[in-house]
Amino acid sequence: MKFACYTLLVFTALFAACERVDVPANKTSGSQGLEGESASQFGAPPATQSLFQRIANSRQVTTFQGVRRVELFVDEGAVQHHSVLRERVSADGHGAFAIESLELIEPPMSNSQHALFIALQSLRQGMNWRYRDFSIHDVGLFLQNYRVTDTGVLDVVAGHPVIELLVERVDQSGSLYTLLVDSATGLVLKAHEESQEHVLISEMCYESLELAPDLSGVVWHQELNNEEPLPAIGPLTATVGFEPLVARALPAGFQLLERTSVIEPLNNSKWVKATFTDGVENLFFLHGGPIVGDNGIKSGVPEIEADLVEVTVAAPWTVARGNLRTQRVIALGKVSEADLLHLLRSALE
Repeated sequence: MKFACYTLLVFTALFAACERVDVPANKTSGSQGLEGESASQFGAPPATQSLFQRIANSRQVTTFQGVRRVELFVDEGAVQHHSVLRERVSADGHGAFAIESLELIEPPMSNSQHALFIALQSLRQGMNWRYRDFSIHDVGLFLQNYRVTDTGVLDVVAGHPVIELLVERVDQSGSLYTLLVDSATGLVLKAHEESQEHVLISEMCYESLELAPDLSGVVWHQELNNEEPLPAIGPLTATVGFEPLVARALPAGFQLLERTSVIEPLNNSKWVKATFTDGVENLFFLHGGPIVGDNGIKSGVPEIEADLVEVTVAAPWTVARGNLRTQRVIALGKVSEADLLHLLRSALE
């Protein structure tokens, strides 16, 4: 429980902003051509790249509002946490967005618990928009690391015609996605995520969607952590007050997407957040600089001490955090414990 509470407060604070989403131009090739008749596997033909770029840009350049149902599964050991909620999503087509939690359908909660959950979801808007929802964060890496199959199925979601795409890593690691995409806008209107063992991880489906709606009453998301972009390479002591550690050993297919500085509102301390991506999934390495006074990471029984890392698996997520060589560090992603610890070790070498 202590870990869950700390994670909720700190990670929500550190990831609460993020209106900014940079989608780099295609920088790698994974051209395989089109194969098959009823089901086509996409490599990198121009028309296909155009669709993937539309998917990558869609939420930033499309003015829309819709209500969706979101179902989430998280496994902590033998305990499975299952939640179902309804959200209203709005975007102005210029980067501003809002995710308003309307209703928690499952699990059952008291009125006070329900109100707290809705309030906390409001704080998580930025994190959910950028990291929970399916998105293509880098088209080139996506084409390099993922195989996409057009099933040929045509359907309708929330009154909009969609095509069905199956998305999976080429090396058969990570999640399997089934997407229903409005090809005109690139908006993903339904996303089904499951593990390699075909265990459901999450499912999102729009129940209604309006393009170019009246957004005059929307309260847009405001960042909480003062996230600022940083140079991808080079010294940063003059900017953030310490020289950030650099994670050099990354899981296969991941590359640096961006470095930013964030403020932890709980103690107003500054962290450097390095975000890595394989095109879809994100992996994070956060360095909070040296321990000053009592601002070291504390959790668990006994408390985390020097050169000790606490690893928690809340499948599909793995989190490692601790105080290493007097430095505060956190790493998390949908990767194995071994990959995460290897990343941490590489930052200390």
